[in-house]
Amino acid sequence: GQEDAAAASVVETLSQTDIQASVKAYPNPSQGNLNLEFTQLWENANMDLFNLVGQKVLHKDLTSRLLHSMDLSDLDKGVYLMKITLNSLNKTITKRIVLN
Repeated sequence: GQEDAAAASVVETLSQTDIQASVKAYPNPSQGNLNLEFTQLWENANMDLFNLVGQKVLHKDLTSRLLHSMDLSDLDKGVYLMKITLNSLNKTITKRIVLN
């Protein structure tokens, strides 16, 4: 449909660098409260947070909001890899998150 065509044209115009820059995670390093801010709304997006051993410690649906606030204070201090999947674009954004 038209939405698919629009999504396809967005895919063609957004480079991986643009997509990576379209999400800000702050404050980073964080003491537990982390904000994810998107420059545009994504349908069907989600986030998985992994510790450095590769264990998934958090999954969150990120659909249809520009700002997502998360409380990570239950997690151990250290470095985590955040994988944000934009399913509609079949793209992945990876961010390094530090909890201290």
